[in-house]
Amino acid sequence: VILPVASRGMTAISRFQRLTQWPWIVLALLPFAAIILRAPDAPGQWLAAPGPAPGLLPLGAAIGVLCALTLQIAGDFDACMKRAVECAQKLDVYLMNSLNPFRLEGQKTIMFRILEGLDWQVPDWIIVPGGNLGNSSAFGKAFMELHALGLIPHIPRIAIINAAGASTLDDAWNNRKMRWNDGKFDSQGICEYFDELDAAHKKAKTVASAIEIGRPVNLAKGLRTLDVMNGIVRTVTDDEILACKAMVGRYGYGCEPASAASLAGLIHLREEGMIGPDDKVACVLTGHALKDPDATVNYHMKGSDQGIGSPPNQPVQVADDFEAIKAAIAATA
Repeated sequence: VILPVASRGMTAISRFQRLTQWPWIVLALLPFAAIILRAPDAPGQWLAAPGPAPGLLPLGAAIGVLCALTLQIAGDFDACMKRAVECAQKLDVYLMNSLNPFRLEGQKTIMFRILEGLDWQVPDWIIVPGGNLGNSSAFGKAFMELHALGLIPHIPRIAIINAAGASTLDDAWNNRKMRWNDGKFDSQGICEYFDELDAAHKKAKTVASAIEIGRPVNLAKGLRTLDVMNGIVRTVTDDEILACKAMVGRYGYGCEPASAASLAGLIHLREEGMIGPDDKVACVLTGHALKDPDATVNYHMKGSDQGIGSPPNQPVQVADDFEAIKAAIAATA
């Protein structure tokens, strides 16, 4: 399933902002960027604040498309998100990240589209990458409300997939046994857990920039989704993510690395026997194929066969000669 995930949440927020006329908007943007804008209809009023290693696409969007003044923050996404929240608390700005409830309301509609595409036949599983857990939180809320309204007979299960270098939810759920507990979750325990990660200087590190988040701001809401949807959490490696990204591309769709965590997670769960061969599964692809382009190039130039997904499609080196080119084409025919 391929859906314009981010645009749904941002569209809902943008409509609300136009109604309320906040003078500034702040958005932490991956990889490692925050954007602040003033007067959305006026050019030159965006302020982008990427971290030390911004991706080309976020910078291009901020500087070029949005005509932004760009400030570079010395920190990763978690640090940038913290500053975005601080700006929203202390300045006259409106936070647009997934802490914003209107963004989650927009992201809920992704599940509506999946159900529409399946003629309102509820799938057995929803599989989604887990980073800041905005999508996961919205999906759980969507199904909880649909079921309460009697629009669906049952709620599907969910699998949230972390990257190995950013597996906070996996650790919290599977190792530390953090639970929703009917809303009586251990908020102090979450704070202490994040403080522990800070004290250990543990930073998220994965090729999947959209889920390269070590302190998910929606952890509590993610726990609610796991409770409501009888969910599970799994972790996949960067190599598995890139191999599955190549598989998605091979079949003509294309996605960012983080999206491919969904497919890698599905493969793991089939191998475990958790998901059966006849189960109906919706894997959500969360981002465009042109995100993190360096990861794609490096995989196909230098990667190795991981035994899952698709192996690297390395270019064939040929001489500047027609007959050599003809022979290379014939060799692969």
